Amino acid sequence: MFQRFKKLFSSSVAEAESRNHEEAEQLKSWAEAQGYELQLRLRPGPGKIPVLGFSIDSQTEGKPWRLECGAPTRDFIKGEELLFRGELGVLDSVSVVVMSRPLKMQLEKRAYQIYTDSLQTTLDPKLPEEMRWIAMYQEAGWAGLPDAFWDRYAVMSGQREHAQSWLTPALVECLLQWPLGGPTAEIPFTLMMLRGKCYLRMQHSDRDAMTVKHATKIFKVACQSALENVAQNLQGR
Repeated sequence: MFQRFKKLFSSSVAEAESRNHEEAEQLKSWAEAQGYELQLRLRPGPGKIPVLGFSIDSQTEGKPWRLECGAPTRDFIKGEELLFRGELGVLDSVSVVVMSRPLKMQLEKRAYQIYTDSLQTTLDPKLPEEMRWIAMYQEAGWAGLPDAFWDRYAVMSGQREHAQSWLTPALVECLLQWPLGGPTAEIPFTLMMLRGKCYLRMQHSDRDAMTVKHATKIFKVACQSALENVAQNLQGR
């Protein structure tokens, strides 16, 4: 029995190494073509099977941004997490959150259960920050965007005008046009403009390089839109 377990573990490690090598080669080729600074690393995953992690550093309009793929920092994300962060310099007063609608519903249900639980009298500090955003910001909706967008995403903002300025047709199209076989609406996803920065966070359990490429495209278009539309609109007021 021990020998069978050892053989199974060795086979799993070999498969993981092969998968990591293939993904690493795809990422290297893409990052080099885009002029990105790519760093690869391995870390122990479930059962100590190696998992490929990576980071990318680049700029948009001279504003630095970073992508990291690694262990999740939110408990609603399973497997690996993609986390983008860009230093835009947009005013701190701009707050817009685009969230996959199933995730918003999941977090709202969780918040309601906490609120109605008579045994829980204090708020757990480990709760994800996204639950606070749902409580702080009203959902903003408006005419002109495809129904498919509102079916898949919820938009919350301190001021609806900021969300309208940011969510250009190009950005909305990117958010809807995931590659064939890519993430569904059920995959946890958030795109945010908060505290003068742009963030994108999503689950990356399928380890698909095409998903990384498209998420990067979304993030870059989001940063570009913020710099061209939201920042200029604010300066003109």
